Amino acid sequence: MLIKQITLYNFRGLENQTIEFSKRISIVCGKNGQGKTSLLEAIYLLSQAKSFRSSKLKELLSWAAADGVLEVSGLIETILGSKKIKYQLVKNKKKILINDKNIINANEFYGQFQALEFTPNDTRLVSEGSLVRRQFIDRLIAMIDNSFVSESLNYNLALKNRNALILESLKNKWKAGDLVKLTAIWDMALIENGLKISQKRQNFIQQFQVLFANVYSLLVGKTAELVVIKYQGKFFNNSNSQLQSVAELSKKYNECLAQDQKYQTTIFGVHRDKLDIFIKCGNGDFQLTKVAASQGQKKSIALALKISAMHFLQEQNSDGELPVLLLDDVESELDSIRKQALYEIILNTKNQIFISTTEKYDWLNNILAEAEVIRIEEGKSCLYNNDC
Repeated sequence: MLIKQITLYNFRGLENQTIEFSKRISIVCGKNGQGKTSLLEAIYLLSQAKSFRSSKLKELLSWAAADGVLEVSGLIETILGSKKIKYQLVKNKKKILINDKNIINANEFYGQFQALEFTPNDTRLVSEGSLVRRQFIDRLIAMIDNSFVSESLNYNLALKNRNALILESLKNKWKAGDLVKLTAIWDMALIENGLKISQKRQNFIQQFQVLFANVYSLLVGKTAELVVIKYQGKFFNNSNSQLQSVAELSKKYNECLAQDQKYQTTIFGVHRDKLDIFIKCGNGDFQLTKVAASQGQKKSIALALKISAMHFLQEQNSDGELPVLLLDDVESELDSIRKQALYEIILNTKNQIFISTTEKYDWLNNILAEAEVIRIEEGKSCLYNNDC
């Protein structure tokens, strides 16, 4: 899977232009604030239909856009042929087209173009709560399993409706028995979809843990500390080896209704699954990385998660497609030893990779033979030592 060309119109501070990518590795260089990260963000937009920098759509639109229209389109080359993916934003409403066909359902979109990003902000995967890690693994599962997208959407819709009923019961002072009857339909929707989500998350972690351990040892050395990922699903029994029955889960939802009303939300379900990362400390104990890991360890773990995700996707792709990796400002996140290890990993892969960096890219000399250098200056791109 390769992106061969991207066309930008009114996207952030980048000029309206078409950029060609002719080599497997593209080094995007330039001074700060010139648009390097924006170019990687535009590529990511074609994969996820959202930004890795902001949740506000209006921030993607160039301040100079007189018509209020934004468009990013990319030519994607796959084993089965080429496809054109277009992201449009018109008056703050987004639209996705694949080969000029309007895509309405999310499960038609995810996986069409697989791109993974690594940014300085990704230490959140290690230092924050389970939510960011659940979102991370759910995006990966969605890219290889279209049914997971539908199951997640159905679960979230049921959760929204159940929470609305809880708030309505407090407002109108319903009797407990009435609320049990009214929430039953949404409880069942949560259970049916949640069971599928739980099983797929557990299957993912079992496969991903092996990949992660291998990548982490390559990145920091085989003598490095042990890091493990642990998933504790709410729908599993205490041993986390067997899913609870529909009857057991239905009973649990009913038992939690009083607390649901107290906290004005549904407190039980897969939206509360725990997904933690532990590191083995000098005394032999395992502690949460968000507490025990150093800043350097957090950066290495976060990068290992993203590289492992790349390997996971290509293992799962039955057609042999390779996802694209976007590395933003990676030189500020790693020391020289880890940089060297990272670029040895890069040289041993066949994936298309984009690396953004400042004007000083001497540390990339060992991969320049396989790379093109794209210079970004005031939002305009050009090939280094060619047309600029």
